[in-house]
Amino acid sequence: MRKLPKILTIILVPLDFCAVMASFLLAYTFRDYLNEVFLMPFSQFAGLALLLALLWTFSFILTGLYSFSLKRGSLDELLKTILGCSTAITLSLAAVYSVKQFAFSRLVILLTWVLSILLVVLFRYLLGLGQSLLYRAGKGTVRVIIVGDEKNTKLVQRGYEALNDPRVEITASYIDVKQAIKVIEKHEADEVVLASGRMDNPEAEELMETCESCGIIFKFVPDIFHSAGVRVATYDLAGVPMIEIKATALEGWSQIIKRLEDIFFSSAALIATSPILLLTAIAIKLDTPGTILYRDRRVGRNGREFDLYKFRSMSMIVKNGEMVHAIENEEVEELKAKQKNYKLEHDPRVTKVGYFIRRTSIDELPQFWNVLRGEMSVVGPRTYRDIELRQQRERFPDTKALVRRLLTVKPGITGIWQVSGRSEIEFTERVAMDAYYATNTGLLGDFKIILRTIPVVVKGSGAM
Repeated sequence: MRKLPKILTIILVPLDFCAVMASFLLAYTFRDYLNEVFLMPFSQFAGLALLLALLWTFSFILTGLYSFSLKRGSLDELLKTILGCSTAITLSLAAVYSVKQFAFSRLVILLTWVLSILLVVLFRYLLGLGQSLLYRAGKGTVRVIIVGDEKNTKLVQRGYEALNDPRVEITASYIDVKQAIKVIEKHEADEVVLASGRMDNPEAEELMETCESCGIIFKFVPDIFHSAGVRVATYDLAGVPMIEIKATALEGWSQIIKRLEDIFFSSAALIATSPILLLTAIAIKLDTPGTILYRDRRVGRNGREFDLYKFRSMSMIVKNGEMVHAIENEEVEELKAKQKNYKLEHDPRVTKVGYFIRRTSIDELPQFWNVLRGEMSVVGPRTYRDIELRQQRERFPDTKALVRRLLTVKPGITGIWQVSGRSEIEFTERVAMDAYYATNTGLLGDFKIILRTIPVVVKGSGAM
């Protein structure tokens, strides 16, 4: 049933064409009803609309709306639909007004653009519902087996779970190459993912050859715990080929735009949440004695340290005759350092108000001030303490490259690991995710992470 996604994607072409034609006709009808006068007869308009609808379908092809990997009803599909309709409307205007033989209403064009987005999304949503019903009935799903050791297979499986793609059915996980080959030869898998091991390994080569001979999709995960992954750019230096290793994709205009977005979002967030900030400050002051805000030294971009601001969620203690933050309780900190993710499920230092603001992520709102100051971004790697990174490098020397890579961009309030399990993710996996973000960061990816953060915060998933 691997043909089902292809069949449904092919169906999208006439479906989108019908949606666009319906948009033109509805726009014409509304414009005619609104003014009871239209400069173009319906028969002439219908013929022109037919040609323009074909142009719109071509625009959808260019913007990737018929990609076989595109998930129905996803954010990617919505954004590409808006982009496709906007591209098509631009081309339509250029075509109509360059010919100058049609008295075409600009209001009809505008209405068609709005209606086409709505109808294309609606038609695709309905198709997606039908597709989901088929997947739930066990038809058309992609049967995936994950090969490798327990740690890496769990990491890959968690990635699939985070995608929540109904097309994917993980039929086997944490199996070795020999077991996988037996499954493949019985044609009981559609896709194989090698989650650990090197590709120059004879077993991995045998697995890949078996997949190829049986027509099975083969994928492998680079050993992220031994390689941070890099981007390269090639140059010609007076005939001498030169390769530059790029630490991050964030440079040039993308860096400037990201900074402008950070200023806009942080300013808007501080203004919009000002009543919450005030009420939280009062609640903290009434709950336990001590400061309202907590300043913690964190490591920023390129290893430069800065003071991170959060609402105080822990009690204050007396140390050397002075009241200090409870984080300076060495016994609890030593216990915390022994945990796999540097978190305590039940931290005795957290106050009643602190527990609530942590679960709702209200404690992190003051970090928008750090964003405004340019020390952080809205989206980026987690902010780490220097001791956390030093202990990580000492306990897991193989992740030194990952730690180095994540420090090439500004830390963020939210990021990949926050929307993929938050505190439930082990510290090493979190570092790997942050290093991946630093290497592959992009403005569209940031926007997706922001949207995925909203339901995570509402549910309080994995927060501590």
